[in-house]
Amino acid sequence: MTSRSFPPGHRWDGSRRGPQTSRTLRIDPNSPTKALRSALMDTCRHCGNAIEWCYRVDNGHIPLHPAELSTARVPPSLRWYIAHGIAYPAGSDSPWCRIPHPDLCPATGPHLPAETLDGLRRTLALRTRSLIDLGMLPPPDTDSAPRPANTAPARPVVHLLHTDYLAPGPVHTIRCVARTRRRHRCHHPVDAPTPTGRWTLLPRHDSTAVMTVYHLGDLPHSEQVRWRHQHCTTHRTGQAADHLPPQWELLDPVAHHRHIHPAPPGTHHGRGTDA
Repeated sequence: MTSRSFPPGHRWDGSRRGPQTSRTLRIDPNSPTKALRSALMDTCRHCGNAIEWCYRVDNGHIPLHPAELSTARVPPSLRWYIAHGIAYPAGSDSPWCRIPHPDLCPATGPHLPAETLDGLRRTLALRTRSLIDLGMLPPPDTDSAPRPANTAPARPVVHLLHTDYLAPGPVHTIRCVARTRRRHRCHHPVDAPTPTGRWTLLPRHDSTAVMTVYHLGDLPHSEQVRWRHQHCTTHRTGQAADHLPPQWELLDPVAHHRHIHPAPPGTHHGRGTDA
């Protein structure tokens, strides 16, 4: 055989290449979500494995395992389906489904019994163990240590729009989830240019005790909506697509008990309380 060389613009077999076009992503104006489907990938903060954030039909969001699984392997109570960018817990005849990552996460548990998923769980657990050994992931249960005095919680309870949420991290580190023109997540904090909330004590809904919260209920409604959408002041209008869904979690006093603290930080105002 003899080798041939073809001029630029041709494939290896001599055929001409088509014009190079860039793929433009857009959000349908009727879509209930603000996130591009190609920008929903993330990693679990507990185990380091890949997850895909999806909006639910009730306007919440859920982290799903990124791969589809055969419905024969997944119990009916764990099956989720994606339609028009929205995650539904039931109502599909598809032989494939998705499963919530928390039901597979090796760093949390216990899990619902499903012997057919044990192999997948072991694979995720091995990856988590490798990340810990490489120093890329903290060992489990490090976030359950007692909070030092005069410091803000690592994941504070935030009160806004008459609702208590568990924040994804310290208040001053909560980043905007909007997508920039360079297709990256916005690096601006939500609590900027100056801290807007205050530390206070509010009664718990499940008992007569009180808990520490970062209170935003005194802000104008538009500002509370901006916080709920997890947008910085630059993206307050919400016209930009979201790189990820907002990372708030509705406070569950039972599941989130280790994040509930009875005493506020030593300083009630200012970013220094989050150190």
